[in-house]
Order: sequence, then C-alpha cells, then structure tokens
Amino acid sequence: MPAFQVRRFQVRTWRRDGRWGVSIDGSEFPSWYMTEAQAAGAGLLAAHRLLGTIARPPTGEREAAAAEA
Repeated sequence: MPAFQVRRFQVRTWRRDGRWGVSIDGSEFPSWYMTEAQAAGAGLLAAHRLLGTIARPPTGEREAAAAEA
C-alpha cells in the first residue's frame, strides 16, 4: 500500500477489485480511480485543499450563469 506525506496528512493508495482507492489519515474517499496516479493525484489535491493551500473551485456559480444566459 503506497503512502506519502502532504505536510501533516498521510495519503495512502491501494488497489482492490481492479480499481484504485485513496485515503487521508485513514478516511477513505467514496470515489474509485482507474489508475494509481489518478488516486494519488486526488489525494494530493484533497490534502492541499484541507491545508488551505489550494482554493476550492466555486460551486454552482458557473451553472447559475449558464442557466441565465
């Protein structure tokens, strides 16, 4: 089970039933990934969002603007 640190968070990836999963500090993501790289990337991005080093994308603003157009 590959693991890496993102500051204070431990990110782990694993393979089960031909799919890849990821967890941060033991909390598993509900999503599955086709490759280990995708799982690790999702874990890295989530850890940085938890740290506040990456801003979360706005939610709903794009959909609302598209509906008004």
